[in-house]
Amino acid sequence: MGKSKPQTSTVETTLPKESKPYLYGNKGILPRAQALSQQPLNLPDYQVAGFSAPQKQAFNLAQSGIGGYMPALSQGVGAMQGGIGATGQAMGIVPAALQGYNPMTGYQGFMNPYMEEVVRQSESDIARQGDIQAQGIRSQSVGQGAFGGSRQAVAERELGRNIADQQARTSSGLRAQGFEQAQANAMNAFENQMMRGLQGAQTLGNLGQGLGSLGTQMAGLGELGQQLNIRDVGTLMDIGNVQQGQAQAGLDALRQNLYQRTMAPYQQLGFFSDIFQGLPVGQSQTTTAPGPNPTTQVAGTIYGLSQLAKS
Repeated sequence: MGKSKPQTSTVETTLPKESKPYLYGNKGILPRAQALSQQPLNLPDYQVAGFSAPQKQAFNLAQSGIGGYMPALSQGVGAMQGGIGATGQAMGIVPAALQGYNPMTGYQGFMNPYMEEVVRQSESDIARQGDIQAQGIRSQSVGQGAFGGSRQAVAERELGRNIADQQARTSSGLRAQGFEQAQANAMNAFENQMMRGLQGAQTLGNLGQGLGSLGTQMAGLGELGQQLNIRDVGTLMDIGNVQQGQAQAGLDALRQNLYQRTMAPYQQLGFFSDIFQGLPVGQSQTTTAPGPNPTTQVAGTIYGLSQLAKS
């Protein structure tokens, strides 16, 4: 049995004659597209704005400010150490200032160095007065005709005893007076010294406290200076960030403009291609149907006759 050929259909799209120059002409879409494809596509590079002047100044200020508090801190520590030393000296003075006066030895440095000369001079004066009185006794004895007698001897012995007693009383009185005066002067000096010691200890204590407070303030000034430096750095960074952002915006705008200029021919070609695709085009369709197959027809006739014979 022969096979029949299938039916075929052909659709042909035809471009209108008046549209062909826009596609194939010298300024048509295809020549322009080919020309653009052969040209290098030089797109502008991305650029990053550099650090602004305030930012650079902030960097330098931040670096120079690192450890800037150390001098003030060191001075503050030194002042506090000085205050501790002064307080320690004051504490060392207080026990000595609170000691009691020693009357057995305290007066010795205040004794009048001329005391013995005064005593000897007083004794000499008393002796001279005694000699004068003895001369009077002798003169009286001569006048009475009893010179060298017992009465003269008794009077002279009594006079000598009186002279010795007077010298003893005078010298002991002078020494006692000198001792009392030296003791009083020594006690006054001791009390004044102790008072000065306590005042000195108090002054040193106040000095130590003041130095300690000064040290704390100096350390605080160092910390304050560091904080102010950080604040200045932050302000400069804020200003610099705004300037850098503005510069970056300018670079981005410049690149965008260059990019648009570079891509303008491609965009124009695409726009022209879109318009061209919207133009009407002609279409034609051809359908081919096959003729009857002789073998098939013969087989059909034989089949029909066989059916008739059975009936």
